[in-house]
Amino acid sequence: MGNKSVVVIKLGGGLIAPKDGKMETADLPTIKRLAEEIRNAREKTGCRLVIAAGSGNYGHAAVKKYGMETDLVAAKVQRIAQKIGEIVVEEMLKIEMPAVLISPHDLFVMEGEKLVQDNSKIVGDILDKNLVPVVYGDVIWNVAGKAVIFSGEKCLSLIAASLIGQDQQVERVIQVSKERGVVDVTGGMRHKIEESLEMAQKSGISSVIICGKTEGNLEKAMSGEVVTGTEIV
Repeated sequence: MGNKSVVVIKLGGGLIAPKDGKMETADLPTIKRLAEEIRNAREKTGCRLVIAAGSGNYGHAAVKKYGMETDLVAAKVQRIAQKIGEIVVEEMLKIEMPAVLISPHDLFVMEGEKLVQDNSKIVGDILDKNLVPVVYGDVIWNVAGKAVIFSGEKCLSLIAASLIGQDQQVERVIQVSKERGVVDVTGGMRHKIEESLEMAQKSGISSVIICGKTEGNLEKAMSGEVVTGTEIV
């Protein structure tokens, strides 16, 4: 295992694929800019990175449109959810960042509310190869074969705990939102806070929620500079 610190970044779905936009429409200019900020900070600090892409008008909109009632529609939703992760990886590869897509449905299996299979050790192995793993909000399957929605935040929480178990130093989690930190606690923001508090309590990892619409914010936060936002410790 390497001893470089790991920075975990969640690119909010409302930022990279606005939920009020047309289904399956990524905000490519924003993704390109954020990818460049991530690359610049990585080169500057030498940190290791794990990135999660929020679903936005991909996974969330697909569930709303198709539901999850049959195997076929669940498979359709799973495929649509994966597309936003592919777009983020593609934009990173264009600027010579070694990003690789990891599908959460290959890592996790649930039984009811309980996680019964966790293969997230793979992420640590990928980091040791100097690659940048990218996950996303996904549809996974439980032991009974039923499809379950699994958020990007939940993926990151489990991955962060796994990395600590492998003696990787997880520095912090940066949640990149369309809002300037916490302005309310409904919907997606509530979920961000709940998962951030769980990571702080279980793994001792602090999180910061910053506005990704402000150019340079993410690069500064990754580089250790103070930016406006909400810190959860």
